[in-house]
Amino acid sequence: MSSIAEVLGRAEALHRAGNMAEADRAYREVLAIDPRHFGASHALAVVQAQSGRMEEALSLVEQALRINPQSL
Repeated sequence: MSSIAEVLGRAEALHRAGNMAEADRAYREVLAIDPRHFGASHALAVVQAQSGRMEEALSLVEQALRINPQSL
């Protein structure tokens, strides 16, 4: 099993490369391991927004803010 850091690194690389579908899957893999992972929640929200899924993006931003309210 991969560590969270490894999966997150892969997700970020996929995201930077513009591979939104694979980045989405990798960020969700991080969240399956740690549902309260702020970085993965926030980054997945960005992927959703960039993919035009604004409702899901907003929900994920709200989730990220519940995890880390000081991130504003």
